[in-house]
Amino acid sequence: MSVLRIGSARHASIVRFGLLVLLSILPASAQPIDVPATWGGDVWSRPRLTGSWLGLREELGKKGVMFDVDLLLTLKAS
Repeated sequence: MSVLRIGSARHASIVRFGLLVLLSILPASAQPIDVPATWGGDVWSRPRLTGSWLGLREELGKKGVMFDVDLLLTLKAS
């Protein structure tokens, strides 16, 4: 009897773990972001350095995908 209970508990935990894995890999829907009217312009006035990528950046932005890189430099003086 005790072997059956241990097997049942193990089976139940495997099923729970499987459900957890299945639920965690469901695709997450991205929220749309505000896309600037244009990505073009000269280097000093456009919002992104690399431009619009032939319109691909705007299309991806409408679907909630945005590539952004920030750089933070901290200078230390001794």
